[in-house]
Amino acid sequence: STMLFWQECIAVPGGLLAWLGSYLTQFFYYPVLGAFVIALLYGSMYYGVMLLYRDWDNAKNWIVSSVGVMLSLLASTLMLDLTAVYSGTLALVMTLWAVVLWRCLVQKIRMMMLPIFVFVVFWLIGGVAALAVVLFAICDMIVDRRRDMLSMMMVFVSLVVAVVMPFFARSVFGVQLPFRRVMFGADLSRFIAVVDPMVFVVYLVIAILPLVGHFGKISKRVMLGMSSLFVVGGVVAFVVNMSMYNEGNMRYCSYARKQNWREIMRLADEMSPTNRASLIYLNLSLGKTNTLGENMFRYQQDGIDGLVHPFIMETNICLAL
Repeated sequence: STMLFWQECIAVPGGLLAWLGSYLTQFFYYPVLGAFVIALLYGSMYYGVMLLYRDWDNAKNWIVSSVGVMLSLLASTLMLDLTAVYSGTLALVMTLWAVVLWRCLVQKIRMMMLPIFVFVVFWLIGGVAALAVVLFAICDMIVDRRRDMLSMMMVFVSLVVAVVMPFFARSVFGVQLPFRRVMFGADLSRFIAVVDPMVFVVYLVIAILPLVGHFGKISKRVMLGMSSLFVVGGVVAFVVNMSMYNEGNMRYCSYARKQNWREIMRLADEMSPTNRASLIYLNLSLGKTNTLGENMFRYQQDGIDGLVHPFIMETNICLAL
């Protein structure tokens, strides 16, 4: 049942993230709805950055807007990685909004609540997210020049909670998961041993967002230059991670799901299959159009693996490619 699935998810670290990722993935069956969900996530990330600096002088909106655009572009690069899954991008959005909600509390209350907040973030999103929240709090203290004993003690306790909880989750709470899974929360990759470095880059950018508040009075020319630098950096990261090789392979998969066999054959004439999965889709289309015997060896084959993919066990939570 739905309630049973919810209970199983929430009983382990990163459970809420896994549940949300599984729920939202169903919309990707329809391309328009999938694009809408992605746009909503990146739009919410941009809006979250704007909320963090809502008390700023309007003259600095150029910097705030450019930081929001850069963060959205950096996060969007995960969608271009075939090894990454949808929950990875969702984790970044949830972490950003976690710090936004924490920042909305009154200063004294939010510092006292920080250890509890870090524990909740760890359990719902993952260990890296909890560390990002602690680093965000440290950067926030630096910008506000707070040196009171209460704030420093709460930050130290929160850091201890973020560091030890992945170990306690397995030993005290009896969570039977690999340490990497406990640390990251829900899988950020289709393969447990592979994590896109861009995840850590975006987490770090989220954590140091308060440092943007260190910018004092700067000229309009410098402000425009810094804003352009932020946006260009995000665009470069997006372009570098873009791969037309992966895009072509995903086209094979999309046509196969729609049973558009003629389009697969046309695509193969333009760009021969470059991996085993694409070759299987091509041979399947040849078989469906009764041309396998006469056209199969026009393309480079890979033995029987080009007809039937071998069984490989993968850990896939939110999205199966």
